[in-house]
Amino acid sequence: FRAPAEPRPEQVEERALAAAIPEIAPITDAVSQSVAAMYEANPYPRWTHLARRPQVDVRAALLRDFPHADPVDFGSGPLQVLMPGAGTGQHPLTVASSYADAQVTGIDLSRASLAYGKRMAARHGIANIEFLRGDILDLPKLGRTFDHAECVGVLHHMAEPKAGLLAIVSVLRPGAFLRLGLYGEHARAIVVKARRDIEAARLPATLDGIREFRRRIMSGEWRRLRPLQEWEDFWSASLLRDLCFHVQEHRFTIARLRTFLDGSGLRFLGFEFNVGASQRADAGAGPLALYASRFRNERTMADLGNWEQLEREKSGLFPGYAFVCQKL
Repeated sequence: FRAPAEPRPEQVEERALAAAIPEIAPITDAVSQSVAAMYEANPYPRWTHLARRPQVDVRAALLRDFPHADPVDFGSGPLQVLMPGAGTGQHPLTVASSYADAQVTGIDLSRASLAYGKRMAARHGIANIEFLRGDILDLPKLGRTFDHAECVGVLHHMAEPKAGLLAIVSVLRPGAFLRLGLYGEHARAIVVKARRDIEAARLPATLDGIREFRRRIMSGEWRRLRPLQEWEDFWSASLLRDLCFHVQEHRFTIARLRTFLDGSGLRFLGFEFNVGASQRADAGAGPLALYASRFRNERTMADLGNWEQLEREKSGLFPGYAFVCQKL
């Protein structure tokens, strides 16, 4: 008989923080409950380093990157930033520390993930952030509006991604910017194969199941999945669980993206191929250069019909979709 290990001090702290996090409303959606359970068991990612960046006026930066956007003035108060799908807080805390005069609200399904983020906020001395537990679908129950939102790597894990999008848009002020990130169908083709093999083999999303998945690939038993060994995520149980064992996943193409945004009350402003840097700084290479050479009279690079044409011609054009919209 081996006595259970004593919890580490940070685990004790996170449990106390989790219990005190306010809740928007009880989570009732079945898929949301499954996703919440996954991240309660495995808060992801367990990060330790927070990049410190020079402070930036994010609205001014986006207007420089997308000069066809509508200028907007929300007054002199702090920029109210919504971060749905806050996870363990790395992205929200980066925003809170680098966006000038911002107040951030991070929302997530998982108390354990939020508690990790809250502990790290205290460690890094970041006070301009609050964490709330809740479903994106329940955002209208907040009774608040926001000037800016960022939701990266989240909506594709919902039962109905568009329902999540509409819930976010409903709490944005007119003229607010929304930065989104979604999975691309082409880039995740091998992940789709992996998910099918995992399901057929009935491998559980446990540490033993993940190790068996790795063994089958590394031994050559699942030869077609060997390229996954080149992914950094393959070598971390936490990252590999999120990559291949997630309980819910949607993937997009430009055609699906057009349908996703249609009727949302958003104006598509453009893609970001080098997240965190100016879109125009990347204009000399890659997809933006291709667009500019093919559609010389469309200078905004924001015509999704044109992008759809390019994607049909070159299926590997997008590793995923990172883009910016503005509420009409």
